[in-house]
Amino acid sequence: MLFYFPDDGINKLQGAIPYSYQLDALGIYQESIEIINGALIMNSSLQKQHADFASMWLHNIKEQGFIK
Repeated sequence: MLFYFPDDGINKLQGAIPYSYQLDALGIYQESIEIINGALIMNSSLQKQHADFASMWLHNIKEQGFIK
């Protein structure tokens, strides 16, 4: 997973946006957001999948005690 951390001086989104998922062993590479000249071009349905996966993934890492 790759995350984008917006920095617009205010960070209106106040967080990280998952935008890419890669699993080399299965030949999977997905990008749900392209950043062109500072503008986000988003594939909404794929980005939702990335956000759902990232939430589950980070929850599991927290449950295992690796993050607080």
